[in-house]
Amino acid sequence: ELLSSIQTKSGNWPWDIAITKSGDLLYTDPKDRTVNKVRSNQIQVVTRLESWWTPRSICGTHTGDILVLEVSYDEKQTQVVRYTDSSKKQTIRVNSNGKPLYSFGYYNKFICENKNLDICVSDYGAGAIVVVNQTGKLRFIYTGSPGTTKGLFFPSGIATDSQSQILTADSNSQCIHIIDQDGQFLRDIKHNDLHFPRVLCMNNSGNIFVAEWEAQVFDVGVQETETSRRLNLENGANYKLFVTKDSIDLGDFNRQEIKIKWPLKYIRRYGFHTRNLFMLEAGRRCETGEGCFNFFIDTNQKELKMAIDNAAYDQSEGAFSVKFRTLRN
Repeated sequence: ELLSSIQTKSGNWPWDIAITKSGDLLYTDPKDRTVNKVRSNQIQVVTRLESWWTPRSICGTHTGDILVLEVSYDEKQTQVVRYTDSSKKQTIRVNSNGKPLYSFGYYNKFICENKNLDICVSDYGAGAIVVVNQTGKLRFIYTGSPGTTKGLFFPSGIATDSQSQILTADSNSQCIHIIDQDGQFLRDIKHNDLHFPRVLCMNNSGNIFVAEWEAQVFDVGVQETETSRRLNLENGANYKLFVTKDSIDLGDFNRQEIKIKWPLKYIRRYGFHTRNLFMLEAGRRCETGEGCFNFFIDTNQKELKMAIDNAAYDQSEGAFSVKFRTLRN
């Protein structure tokens, strides 16, 4: 049953939402550079960021403060800022050696506060969970469990439970990692029907709510290029192309392993050389670096082109499509 519907103050789409300790709704508006609070259907601008920064992920804290993960406009810096009411009280950006705590670039990051007041960030670009204490001192960095993570670790959504355990969705291994408050791997949650989990949260009963982005999957073979040789892709070998809402991924579907991810934002061009030969040109900001990749595809050529066209269009329009699943911890 719909309880209420609220138009954002600026008319822009919100990046993230959260609930405060007092039950107010928070949302970030990157285009307007604002953090907003909704109370009794009235929107109040908590703060407007400096022109250099844009707000992304957000969470409320046990003390009533707000934690905002902010990214610079050139996407080369990331910081966590604590706000008390509308006043900036703390900025977390570097470790004790002056090195950045968080990666830079296009990739998403999510934030939450643990019950022990640690600040937990899932850093997709770094392939890590970065946890600092309430003063901003680094406690640990978790980069995945060797027994669970197949290939690279791609953490997305993050949540914590009543025991201060940290849960994160791993879209590469297609599971949910559970680690303790000191960064030790405890176990994972896997289900045959769970594909590309991206964001999650937990209720007081211990149920985990998972949003997953479904992918369209296509069988392809690699045609050798200078770039494929550099990345040790086997000429003529069979792979899977996964077309998701925001990227094209190359991997082994049966082993549930993603080898390469190309964000749509950084793909320069794509299309068919011939009826059965698909080309993708990656930009320099892709993890592969710049270069061309060629793939043989014997069936569903039109469906592949249409899937990428639709994903690119949805991204430009800010569309968001997910499936939800409920799991019990």
